[in-house]
Amino acid sequence: MPVTFNPNNNYNVEIVEEPMANGSNPSFSIKYSDGNIPGTTYGLPFVEMKITPTNPQTRPVLACNLEFDKSANQVPSFTHNSYYQSLGVLPCDPPPPLYTVNSNLNVVSSLEHFHSIYRSQLNCGTVIGGTSPPSFFGNSFTPQQGPYFVDYDPIFTQNQLQDDYIGVTRIVFIEVYEDDNGNLVNDHFSPEIEGNSETWPMWHHQSGPLITNKVYPVFIKAFVFLDTQLLPQITTNTTLFIDVDETEPTYGCNDSSALNYQPAATVGNGSCLYAPTPNNVIIKDVGNTMVSSQGAYIDPPFPSEVISIPQLGLTTQDLSTLPVMPKNLATSQRTIVVNSQTVIPSMTLSNTYFDGDHVNELVHIKLFPRQKILNTFYNLQGVTTPILTKALAVFDFPLAGGPYPNYQASLPVADPLQWMGQALNNLTGAGVSILNNGVANSGRPNYIPAGSTSGFSPVQAEQTQWWPAPAVDINGNMPTTILTWDTPNNSIECVQPGAGGGVFNVGVEGIWAEEFYVSNTSGQVSDFAGLEWFPKRIDLYVKLDFIMPNHEVVVNLDLQHNNLFINWI
Repeated sequence: MPVTFNPNNNYNVEIVEEPMANGSNPSFSIKYSDGNIPGTTYGLPFVEMKITPTNPQTRPVLACNLEFDKSANQVPSFTHNSYYQSLGVLPCDPPPPLYTVNSNLNVVSSLEHFHSIYRSQLNCGTVIGGTSPPSFFGNSFTPQQGPYFVDYDPIFTQNQLQDDYIGVTRIVFIEVYEDDNGNLVNDHFSPEIEGNSETWPMWHHQSGPLITNKVYPVFIKAFVFLDTQLLPQITTNTTLFIDVDETEPTYGCNDSSALNYQPAATVGNGSCLYAPTPNNVIIKDVGNTMVSSQGAYIDPPFPSEVISIPQLGLTTQDLSTLPVMPKNLATSQRTIVVNSQTVIPSMTLSNTYFDGDHVNELVHIKLFPRQKILNTFYNLQGVTTPILTKALAVFDFPLAGGPYPNYQASLPVADPLQWMGQALNNLTGAGVSILNNGVANSGRPNYIPAGSTSGFSPVQAEQTQWWPAPAVDINGNMPTTILTWDTPNNSIECVQPGAGGGVFNVGVEGIWAEEFYVSNTSGQVSDFAGLEWFPKRIDLYVKLDFIMPNHEVVVNLDLQHNNLFINWI
């Protein structure tokens, strides 16, 4: 049974043949149903065909778009008898295919599928969905997996018998899929096994294998039932013509949100164009920490304990277990732990940018000593009251009086490890370094001389409150309240997550910081003794200057608190 192929078609048709019992040729193609076809008591002859698209997932062939011998006005029909549905598992309605493409037969020929769903009140009322809705009989363009039926007009069949001694009475066809494991789905159905195709349980998402990769059928399986009563009269070769036609889906952009949306398109072909969307610029601290040998948080010899609120009877709190400790530095958003996972805060700029836009913004980041929030119970006039308080990683000098007496007491050694003691752990502008994904980049800061400005800020630098006036660092400089950082090539290399990927060089005009202190009035200025001398916060500024790429930009500031920068004497 040869098959002719039209090269203009989006599919090819083949006859599924089986060799004769004795292994001789030609192959024997005619099979017989099991005799369970309604209205018959015997097996009916049929031939199995396979209709395979050349590109199943990009230019699919759908059962709802197929016509057989359309010149004979044969209209495909679909019937679903809910009586045979698996009760309590599947709803009564036939399981839909994975795609939502309706039939396109109406576009060309104005033909519609006759769609019939019989819902048994007796059986469908017990399945998912409750009481059975009314049965449906009528025309529809809704796609189905099948089985579809094409019942030939008896006159058409009789003409075939007169001409060829063999004729077509009915064609039943279904869609066959491939699951995510590479196995065929719906391929096991055949009239040879079960003649009543209305009982074939098509694939269903509730009970069938997972299909997510290939949502369109890999081929169509068709069973052509024959009238062979005149077959014994054939004395020479004869050919039975069956015209298989497809009303193609309308290919194009079927996404209504696209600029070139085509309402008539039923199958997307990847041609959708979208308006450009702006992307965000995100600033975050990478969250890396430094070990003690690199200068972070001297512990030991000093304990990770700080004064909390002595007025409430609180003395010390262990802060060594805080996220990203021993780095005594937190940004405005604070690094926290959620479900045992360290959450590194980030800041998204309010402005968004398109590909090619010039980004020129001043980013302001507040840096604080690490803190721990405490729920303290305080007895006030006989009533126990919960009070939220905090412990700060702020340390005082070993001796009273501040930096100068402690510095003098250490002479002639003048070693900060001696005269600063555990105060060396405090957050200072001089101790802030900016790395590049763990590699020194901007590194240590530069002091702006007292009484001058940086060129970025109109604020004049002052001598710090935490450093003694006689002392200078190894370069002969005295720490001040305003600092700048060198940025080689005026950029910071930042690893980009997600679609951006790789490394993006974030251009910067400058990076500087300013120390801020608690107002020094008479007496104790703070519950935390160290805040009499050390900054309560540091304002870090980054002036961005770069051309926006076609993805969001994450500015990874690998901020470190490196107290070795203080220990320069």
